[in-house]
Amino acid sequence: LGVFLSVCVIWVMHITSDKVYSTRTLTNRTGIKIIGSVMDSKNNLLLKKCEGRNVADSDVQLETLAVDIRCRAEDVKQLLVIGTADTEKLTQALRKEMAGVQICAGNILNSTSALEALKSCDAVVLVARCGVSRYSTVLRQMDVISDYEKQLLGCVLIGG
Repeated sequence: LGVFLSVCVIWVMHITSDKVYSTRTLTNRTGIKIIGSVMDSKNNLLLKKCEGRNVADSDVQLETLAVDIRCRAEDVKQLLVIGTADTEKLTQALRKEMAGVQICAGNILNSTSALEALKSCDAVVLVARCGVSRYSTVLRQMDVISDYEKQLLGCVLIGG
């Protein structure tokens, strides 16, 4: 009975949690289009394979995502990469792939420079970290992007 109750408590905590855990639940709860996900570590590789997650090298995944984003943003002159997750690696991959495009990064919820970049950008890519980012934060960021009437290309999930 103790084990059953422990499992039930953990399950309820997971269900009621506001943290992002997978691309599927991120899409279901926010309606955002998922561009892709990047595995950030080799921990639990077998478990991630069984879950159907992409287990390719993260550098290869980032290059593929950069090409995908370039194809989605054909006429974009300035791209903003936002999120509460670390956007540096994705930004570097995008700068290599999108040579003629100005790429900025930041968190629009707590950075004035990111808000200024949002005002002048053509399109936005949102980055979330699995197990750290919150659905409520993603929704707030989507609201701000919508308020500025900017094109949201989609979301990249780090660690997903």
